[in-house]
Amino acid sequence: NDYMIGKHNHIITISGRGANVADGYGGVVETFTTKWTGFAGVEKVSGGKSIEAGAVSLGSVYRFTLRKNPNINFAKTDKIVYDSNTFGINSIDKDEDRFLVITASVSE
Repeated sequence: NDYMIGKHNHIITISGRGANVADGYGGVVETFTTKWTGFAGVEKVSGGKSIEAGAVSLGSVYRFTLRKNPNINFAKTDKIVYDSNTFGINSIDKDEDRFLVITASVSE
């Protein structure tokens, strides 16, 4: 089985869109609130340097595998923060009945 608990050894945070807040300069800033923080499997799919090298490049695509939680609904508008990088979600898929596989690209 590829999804042994030992492979879910990276901490990630998934945040959803929150309220729009005035930025003090006449504009508006979109905020995000934490939906979930926990352990996930992280695999680089394409682009940039490897995870082990401790650096990712803009546009690099990663696959995040986490245990499915029926109490939380994730959306493609959510963001993932992993290793001080922000990822925009490209797709959310189910793998078996216990896991979600989220493909995301470095966005910031």
